[in-house]
Amino acid sequence: MLDPPKQHRAPMASSRFWEMEYIPRSIRRAPDDEACERLYASHGRNADGRYVLRLPVKPGAAASLGERWPSLRSLHRRMMHDPVLALEYKSFIEDYLKFGHMQIVKSSDLRTARTICRYIVHYAI
Repeated sequence: MLDPPKQHRAPMASSRFWEMEYIPRSIRRAPDDEACERLYASHGRNADGRYVLRLPVKPGAAASLGERWPSLRSLHRRMMHDPVLALEYKSFIEDYLKFGHMQIVKSSDLRTARTICRYIVHYAI
């Protein structure tokens, strides 16, 4: 058993140890990390149970096909030289449409202000 003065020092030493080991919870995050957290907070499931979230788009990101045109032309050239790649790519795109992961945008929709369309660069692997 500890004598009375030592009994009082043990809890104090223990509490000082924990105070020194305490790590503050405030963490500074980069603006991109904050945007990612906000995006993740807005996710959910639809009525069918499918996981749904918005695509992350940086402010000022190009939306026009003009800047994506070289990549699209390159992909078309590859498919012209590789018929197997072209068939697999076509099958993949058809599945993507069938499962509702993307949709065909009518040119009339492109002219309206309520529709925002983004062309996403992708690569056939």
